[in-house]
Order: sequence, then C-alpha cells, then structure tokens
Amino acid sequence: MNEQQITEAFAKEMYAKIEKRHGRYQPFAWKDMDIKRLLMLLKAEIVELEEGLLIKDIANIREEAVDIANYACFIYEMTKGQ
Repeated sequence: MNEQQITEAFAKEMYAKIEKRHGRYQPFAWKDMDIKRLLMLLKAEIVELEEGLLIKDIANIREEAVDIANYACFIYEMTKGQ
C-alpha cells in the first residue's frame, strides 16, 4: 500500500471508532472539553499504547493508535482558526 492508501484506511478506522462510541457517548462530546482535558486523554491513550507494545498485543496496539489519532484530530479541530 502507498501512503495515501494507508492514511485512507487509517482514517476509516478512526471514523469507525468514533461511530462505535456514539452509542456510549453523545456525539461531539469532545467539543465541550478544553484542550487540557483532551491532551490528558491523549496522554492516557499513549500510556495504553506503550502497555500494548510491551506485551506485543497487536490488536491493542492498533486500537490505541487509532484512539491517539482521534484525540490528536480533536485537538487539531479545536485549534482551527486560532
């Protein structure tokens, strides 16, 4: 796969994870959080990724990578226009 295909596949995983969470949380709930809170959640996901890497849990590594990307995306969106 080339870089475009990889990023498109990853973006699909990001969106699927967000859609999955809509059943548990209100859509766009992250918009009510400040950037400090989003950054704290992002850091927690990094810790979870590190734990997955330590035990070589590939499914967990991939899931946490998507979570990290989603929080980074939310921060990106929150800073748009600033």
